[in-house]
Amino acid sequence: MLHVNLLKFCFILSRGNEFRTNYSQLGMFSAFFPNAPMIALTATANLMIRVQIKHSLNMKSSVEIIGNPDRRNIFYSKELRDGEELVSYEMILKPIAMKLIKLKVNYPPTIIYLPLRWCGFAYKLFDRVFGKAQYYPDETDSIPEKRLFAQYNAPQTSAMKEMILVQISSESSIIRIVFATVAIRIGLIYLTSGKLLILVHHHLFSSISKKQGGLAVMVFHPIKALLYYNNRDIAKNRHFGEDMRTYCKLEHQCLRKFLIEYLQCEKLCTNIGHGCCSFCSMHCKCLNCELECL
Repeated sequence: MLHVNLLKFCFILSRGNEFRTNYSQLGMFSAFFPNAPMIALTATANLMIRVQIKHSLNMKSSVEIIGNPDRRNIFYSKELRDGEELVSYEMILKPIAMKLIKLKVNYPPTIIYLPLRWCGFAYKLFDRVFGKAQYYPDETDSIPEKRLFAQYNAPQTSAMKEMILVQISSESSIIRIVFATVAIRIGLIYLTSGKLLILVHHHLFSSISKKQGGLAVMVFHPIKALLYYNNRDIAKNRHFGEDMRTYCKLEHQCLRKFLIEYLQCEKLCTNIGHGCCSFCSMHCKCLNCELECL
């Protein structure tokens, strides 16, 4: 009886078509308990993936409730990352570090997602560039709580992770930049959702579903989602779907339109001009943009 009650509300969280192995096996429970209600939740699935999910979970005569994933507050941008990895990472990160030194706590709250091996590199680079200036206010104690940047990934201690989470969810947080791996992206975005202004990805995802999934949280204020990529990233991505490679190679199309069409959404935000994406911002003819060109 206990097991039947536990199955009464079975929440399955998926990331596109990349089901966790244990989740994909939950379809066996519906065969044993055909009358137990089941709900599957995903932030990123298009029609094909939704069909796969229902088949995997043995869901029959199911009802679909689909929300519009289009967020007009999100500005989509992508930039080519030139050169070898080490050089390209330094070229991107050093200007960010210099701007953070200048603005300190006035720097917009930012999460920079990197592969695990590059998280430590980015943190050490900032440590080297900042020196004692990494703590705020000046002349304060050299403790992690007073540092302007932090890294959040698996190798860190639980105590350090807890400190970072407490800090970034606080209104008086000193931390302006967090280096993190994509494995914990949604949790960090949720905690900073009241303040987060910039989201930077330094590498490709295996699919558009993962890119959109990282933004499928309760963020309603303007936010910039920036993706850095290079040709080597695209070549490595060949064994995955073509969607991510196509997104990177887009030159004459709205990035938002491509993302929404991939997710097969019927509605698309219109008339947001320069606030839409890096492509639309270059072709916007609104009064503000015209004045900036003068």
